[in-house]
Amino acid sequence: MTVKTKPSAPLHPFAADPELRADHAGRGTCGKCGKPGRPGDAQHPEPRDLPPAPDAQRVMDARYDPQEAGDDA
Repeated sequence: MTVKTKPSAPLHPFAADPELRADHAGRGTCGKCGKPGRPGDAQHPEPRDLPPAPDAQRVMDARYDPQEAGDDA
């Protein structure tokens, strides 16, 4: 019997890491929904309260180093 898993989504700075049971800020996460804190907690934000994930192109542009790539800009 095979187990189907959901495809992994791109990591958001505050996304929960299911293996660590914590988000990337080191906060403990709810075992049921994966959000920081526990249901009913002040630390258990609604998804609309989290900052938006950065645009993938902006992230790549921020990581690009022309000197490392050998480009003469």
